[in-house]
Amino acid sequence: MQKFPNSSIPLPIDDKIILNKEVQKIVWDSKEDAVIVKCLDGSWYHGDHVIFTPSLGVLKEKHGQLFEPQLPIQKQHAIEKLGIGAVMKIMLRFDKPWWPDTFKGASFVWSSEDKHNNNFYKFTKLGKTWIYDALGVVPVANNPTVLSFWFTGKSIPIIEQLDNVDVLDGVDFLLDTFLGSTYNLTYPSTITKSQWYTNPHFRGTYSYQTSASRKINGNEVLSSPLYNRHGKITLMFAGEATHPYHYSTVHGAIETGHREADRVLKILNKY
Repeated sequence: MQKFPNSSIPLPIDDKIILNKEVQKIVWDSKEDAVIVKCLDGSWYHGDHVIFTPSLGVLKEKHGQLFEPQLPIQKQHAIEKLGIGAVMKIMLRFDKPWWPDTFKGASFVWSSEDKHNNNFYKFTKLGKTWIYDALGVVPVANNPTVLSFWFTGKSIPIIEQLDNVDVLDGVDFLLDTFLGSTYNLTYPSTITKSQWYTNPHFRGTYSYQTSASRKINGNEVLSSPLYNRHGKITLMFAGEATHPYHYSTVHGAIETGHREADRVLKILNKY
């Protein structure tokens, strides 16, 4: 882990950071007046307070079995009404760039006529023609031989599970269709693709407000801490989906972590 401001100085929390621990259950209201965190490997951890920073996608999928007791109904509604997006990046590396330094990127727009007249069976999976969900392609700063494709939409779960060969054929077809008459294209040498949606620890990329979540102040409800039967704050929530303004951003996620850390400090300073 990189440390700031001086990476050579050990931090007193280094031995408290435990990796590769999948949380199976959080008991936030127990007779012991403590929070119990149960992990998939059978280990348990006890604490006075827990700051939980999950992806909204994980909460949507698992909140029913992740918490004991179950979350208050208002928080469940917030989780259900907030939206989680599916965005995918595909990075293509070429032996040499075939695009000029002035190339800023290109957007892929299909007309209704194009979709009607073309049968892209090769690029259709589960009834969805996934190449239609490509937004565009842009060059990557400081990587002169790399192009970045952006995909979004309902085809993301399908694309993430395709073989790299099939994905390469699809993006090569897109490049040839939209840019082949302008540039002397070459075939990519390597491909790297994101898999945020199918990753069980994320189930999506970042959150967004829906009209239903705005009506109930979903971000605010999700960020509110939980009190146990003794009136003590035991479980706190952070993460980009809990930020009232900067949801879907890294700085929003960081700010919510600071917010909940400050909350814990205020609690501890009372004693």
